[in-house]
Amino acid sequence: MTDSRNVWAKIRSDNYVSQEFPYQGETYATITVRYMKKYGYDVLIQITKGQIVGNEYNGSNYVTVRFDDNAPKKYYFNDAEDGSSDVVFINKHSEFIKQCKQAKDIKVEIPLYQAGRPVFSFHVDEPLTWRDE
Repeated sequence: MTDSRNVWAKIRSDNYVSQEFPYQGETYATITVRYMKKYGYDVLIQITKGQIVGNEYNGSNYVTVRFDDNAPKKYYFNDAEDGSSDVVFINKHSEFIKQCKQAKDIKVEIPLYQAGRPVFSFHVDEPLTWRDE
């Protein structure tokens, strides 16, 4: 309804994990950085199949991320407002984006329902590239 543009950059994991029923098959992860005038910047972590799980009450609502050879770091997340369980929003998105702009290799450990915390690998050939939505 407005003339504002949404801008985003997205990368899919190089590897996948195989899960048990009912999510059997290849599960990939994506990292999306987006800008929307109404909301500002966001970082989304999404999977193609299954559910990302985490509980704020017991502190398990985090992904562990390693940028290049740096030490792994926890990034806490919030669930999607619409209740989608295949996507989460990173809380400290500014720090995450800054690291993404410099890293060539990113590894993300994501807590999946009945599948533990598998690691998804991303190789970045070029810095963040923005596209209009």
